[in-house]
Amino acid sequence: MEKKLSSIVIIPLMLLLLTLLFVSCGGNTSQDKVAIEQVIRGYVSSYNASNFEDTLACFTGYDDYQDALAYLVFLRSLSGEITLVNFDAASISVTGNTARVPVDFIIMNELSSQWINLEKVNGNWKILWEQ
Repeated sequence: MEKKLSSIVIIPLMLLLLTLLFVSCGGNTSQDKVAIEQVIRGYVSSYNASNFEDTLACFTGYDDYQDALAYLVFLRSLSGEITLVNFDAASISVTGNTARVPVDFIIMNELSSQWINLEKVNGNWKILWEQ
């Protein structure tokens, strides 16, 4: 009887502890989604304002800072302003230190749909330079 009672108590307790461990290690997805949305909106805003230092601060994974800045200047001269048409924070998929979100932009008067891939770097979400 004692063995059955201990099994009845220990198994649910272990399941509860494993659940708590899993939840606490997963991070705060709602805070991550807010931060990701801020990065994407900050990217669009700074790009449209031709503030390429701030635009580049939204990214990670580029090789050379000066080359990346020059590339942004070149792209902006071709594209003009971009408009973020559709951004659904509920569609952000966060897995550990990576995330993906579908977005729709208007670039050069044409609708463009794409997935933006992000990575958490030193606690901050950044858009991957190479998609």
